[in-house]
Amino acid sequence: MASKAANGKGHGKAPAAPKKAAATKSERRKNVGVSKTAAKAYAAEYNRLLDEKDKLSGECMSDVKNLLEKAANETGIPRSIMRTALSEDRREKKRIAAEKEMEPDERTQLKSLRDALGIFLNTPLGQSASEREDAGEHAGADDHG
Repeated sequence: MASKAANGKGHGKAPAAPKKAAATKSERRKNVGVSKTAAKAYAAEYNRLLDEKDKLSGECMSDVKNLLEKAANETGIPRSIMRTALSEDRREKKRIAAEKEMEPDERTQLKSLRDALGIFLNTPLGQSASEREDAGEHAGADDHG
């Protein structure tokens, strides 16, 4: 047969090497080593990056505070309410984006878990869906026969 691989077995892959047993945590620790110089270099870089993150975070939080103060002054809405609303908007956008990345079966599992926990039942849409379910209706059912 012309499509057979050169090894004559027809699949073109070399036989797989036998799998080794997974090393235990203590065995992995024995095989790992780092010099004092390398460890100190890692620690220095780690600390530098965290210091930079803290500095940037402080600057960003100052900018956020200024924005919320400006928005509160311009709209008459208290800063705490503005922060809550904008935080909710951000979380909702992240939630939607995360759900779009899920596989259909993962979205189904998430919906089942939310239903079991009663999540969204305190929203008007959730209350309506619950009432329709209690009345024996199905979401999306066409009442105009």
